[in-house]
Amino acid sequence: MPTTNFKNSSGTDIGNTLVEKSYLIDRYPELADTFKQAGLWGWGRYYVGIDSGGNNITTGLTSPVQAYGGKNNDWKLISSSCEFYQSHAAIKTDGTLWCWGNNYNDYYSYNTGQIDGTGVHKSTPVQIGVANTWKQVATSKWYWMAIKTDGSLWGQGDQRWGAFNDLTGCLGTGSNPGERYSSPVQTVAGGTNWKSVVVGAGTTMAIKTDGTLWGWGYNEHGPLGDNTTTSKSSPIQTVAGGTSWKQVTICGGVNTVAAIKTNGTLWTWGNNYYGTLGYGSWGAGQNHASSPAQVGSETTWKQVSGGNIVVGAIKTDGTLWTWGYNGDGALGDGTTDNNTNFGPLKSTPVQTISAGTNWKTVSAGNRHMMAIKTDGTLWAWGINDQGQLGDGTKVDKSSPVQIYNGGTNWKTIASGLSTTLAIRDDSADIFGNTL
Repeated sequence: MPTTNFKNSSGTDIGNTLVEKSYLIDRYPELADTFKQAGLWGWGRYYVGIDSGGNNITTGLTSPVQAYGGKNNDWKLISSSCEFYQSHAAIKTDGTLWCWGNNYNDYYSYNTGQIDGTGVHKSTPVQIGVANTWKQVATSKWYWMAIKTDGSLWGQGDQRWGAFNDLTGCLGTGSNPGERYSSPVQTVAGGTNWKSVVVGAGTTMAIKTDGTLWGWGYNEHGPLGDNTTTSKSSPIQTVAGGTSWKQVTICGGVNTVAAIKTNGTLWTWGNNYYGTLGYGSWGAGQNHASSPAQVGSETTWKQVSGGNIVVGAIKTDGTLWTWGYNGDGALGDGTTDNNTNFGPLKSTPVQTISAGTNWKTVSAGNRHMMAIKTDGTLWAWGINDQGQLGDGTKVDKSSPVQIYNGGTNWKTIASGLSTTLAIRDDSADIFGNTL
């Protein structure tokens, strides 16, 4: 900052008078970046956040508000669960890890431990420990997994899952697959070369820096990709895996796994109740797969995202494709029905309408999707009963619509159950308030 007093446009010394941000940037352009922060925004339902007025946002917010404002509101990564019992996790640019939302198992009335040991749901972020070395995080409704900058992999929360309270081992501790942890524990036999991790309904998948793909936890219908349906409490490598895995995702509601290799091919395995494998079949007992199989023959897939019972993916030409459940227009192809015994769905990829070829990233939620274009605009479609599309309404949309007062500076997005969280480049004054 300059050491001399500021002056007005006439050159008169203004001493301690409050200086507006616009004046500082006009006189000292080199300070412009100082006033930019990556603001966290939220809309929809379930522990969305606290707005700048101190109001707790929990239900039916139909347009974005900046959540958790403050001097240190500078967020880097976010994750939101798309199953019932909403939970969120995020990492700030300073490397600290924060969690909020669900912290209790209402099925069996016990503390899940995924935030802390209190068993009390949290409507504002709670820092996990004091470490500032977190790099990536993924959360499900009762546990989360995260990678530190040293490449080690950690988890916290509940390892029991489902209506039968199954012992999943989803934290990868190698023992006590039903144990609950209210502080981070390291994955066993993990090493320090983990690159990315995703979580689903008691199932965890992760890629190492050598390009190998590993899974552990709940394995009904084979989402671990090890050619079995037996749950595992420590990491096991997928069969037919190789060392060329680039990105992986999980449908949190049904444990369908989708992954892209470095050669641009798309692979899926696990549950296929809603056609989420993309093979052209669906239903109970219909081609559930316990090992990876390629979807089509294309080699142009760039990014994929699994929601609850929907999948979205972007190709290298910038087009956006979706498949799975479509009862609320979640696939964005202008339709809401394709009658089957399991409801309206599409079991092979379909292209979104009014889409263009400039899609950058997509995030699938419960039965809605959000996507950012290369121009920084944010778009949404699907179910909208809680305002999760952020277009100022609660009307479902079967084709992409731009969110209300969205701007062109969205960076990243996380679609949850009926909540949407997003990070945007915001200009902020020295008090952390959005300007």
